[in-house]
Amino acid sequence: MPSGPVEAYAHASAVASPAGTAARIQTAVSPNGDTEDSAGKSKADAVLQAKPDYAPALMIVAASNAAHGAQAQAISRYQKVLAQFPEFAPAQRELALLYAKDKARRDDAFALATQAYRALPKDAAIAQLLGELSYYRKDYRRAVQLLQESDGRNKLNPQGRYYLGLAYKASGQSEKAKSALEQAVGAGLPAAMAQDARKSLAELKSGR
Repeated sequence: MPSGPVEAYAHASAVASPAGTAARIQTAVSPNGDTEDSAGKSKADAVLQAKPDYAPALMIVAASNAAHGAQAQAISRYQKVLAQFPEFAPAQRELALLYAKDKARRDDAFALATQAYRALPKDAAIAQLLGELSYYRKDYRRAVQLLQESDGRNKLNPQGRYYLGLAYKASGQSEKAKSALEQAVGAGLPAAMAQDARKSLAELKSGR
């Protein structure tokens, strides 16, 4: 059996056909995109010195980059993985999450998240991201559907609850909007979101 993240990726790559590799090298990164341990990241760094385009190691280091706020490096490494394996859903998911933080790249994020969702339809993180992006595209019904779906698999975080509340509000479901937004505020939203959520709650309570 593979003894660590890098070995797990290498093992999966060895047993998979070129077309199937992308679907079978997920074991080196946790479902949330975190590296399993610092030793695995160190090994991946060493591997990349010899093989700069080695996708398994790129995934591990990119996840570590993202976790430590090195967004540009993470994006670059996920892009390198997708240049080799365009249909590798975990890389699509992680790159979509990073792109979504940039308003100018939301369309790119939506395209990647849509592809990843097709491959990983039970992934709560992808469903939440796609729901949030659907809200920005004014597809409120789809946003509600995806965010509810994500919530059913893994309770929405405060941000997801906030967008669910906004999507309810935009689709005319006032009582559900109030409940979701109140829960989001109570769960600890970032300051800007909390301020907007309170504004939306005030509008709902005044009948606007």
